[in-house]
Amino acid sequence: MSSLLAELSRRHVFRVAAAYVIVGWVVLQVGTLMFGNFDAPDWVAKVFMALIFLGFPIALTISWAFELTADGIKKISDEHAG
Repeated sequence: MSSLLAELSRRHVFRVAAAYVIVGWVVLQVGTLMFGNFDAPDWVAKVFMALIFLGFPIALTISWAFELTADGIKKISDEHAG
C-alpha cells in the first residue's frame, strides 16, 4: 500500500488532483455567474458541471501516464521508476 502511495506521489497524481479540484471549483463559480448573467437554461450549467466532473478521472489518468518536463510532455517509463 505504501508503495502505491509513493508511486502516486512520485508521478504527481496528488498535485494534479488538488489543482484540478481548485481550478474546477473556480471555473464552476465563474461559469454559474456567467450563465446567470446570460440567462442560460439550467441544463447548460448541469452539462458544464458534468463535463468538469468527468474530466477529473481523465486528468488523473494522464498525470499517471505522463510527466511534464523541460522538453515537453513525456511518457513515464517503468525504468524511470526507482
